[in-house]
Amino acid sequence: MNEQPSSSRQTEIPPTHPQELSPQPSERVYLAEDLFQGEKEIIIRYGESRYRLRITKTGKLILTK
Repeated sequence: MNEQPSSSRQTEIPPTHPQELSPQPSERVYLAEDLFQGEKEIIIRYGESRYRLRITKTGKLILTK
């Protein structure tokens, strides 16, 4: 019994687009790259309040009021 290696083997690539992330029906997925558009900080308005969302030097997200 000789088994030959399969040459049609596919490598799985991790998803990179929101459509590929399979969000829950009530969940919206946004890519940070789309929100920040090359900037390190954005302002989010929620009601009368403004929140600052920034990317730190270590690549973490910080949300402050």
